Amino acid sequence: MRNRNTLLDLQRVENNQTFVRGAPQKPSSANFYPADPTREEIEAWFQQLEGTARTEATGFFTTIRRDRDGNLISVPYSTEYQGPLATAAEQLRLAARATDEPTLRHYLETRVTAFATNDYFESDVAWMELDSTIEPTIGP
Repeated sequence: MRNRNTLLDLQRVENNQTFVRGAPQKPSSANFYPADPTREEIEAWFQQLEGTARTEATGFFTTIRRDRDGNLISVPYSTEYQGPLATAAEQLRLAARATDEPTLRHYLETRVTAFATNDYFESDVAWMELDSTIEPTIGP
C-alpha cells in the first residue's frame, strides 16, 4: 500500500498529469511565475532586489508577474487572486456565522482577514488551536 508521500511523488513522476476530467494542465511554472521568463532572467531580477522587495518576492503568498512594461514584479496573492478570494471570504463568513464552535469561528474569521491582507500568521495559529469536530484546511 502506498502512503500519501509516495502518491505525491508518483504524481510528480507522471509529469503532473491531471486526474480530474476537464481540469487544466498544471502550468510549467506552477503559475508562480509568468510562463515566458528564462531562469537567468528570474535570477538576474532577483539579484537586484533588496530589503522588503526581496522578502516579498520570496514570500509564500506572492506570485511573480510582468508589469505593463514587461518588467518582473512581485504581486501578493491578495491582489493576484482578489476576485476568487473575495468569493471564498464571503462563504467563510457565512460558515463562521453558522457554527457554534468558537475556535472554528475564530479560524474562519481570521482566514477571511488573511485573504484580504496577505498575512496568514494569525489564522495559521487559529488553525493550530482548533478544538472542533472538523479541522478544515483553507488557503493558497
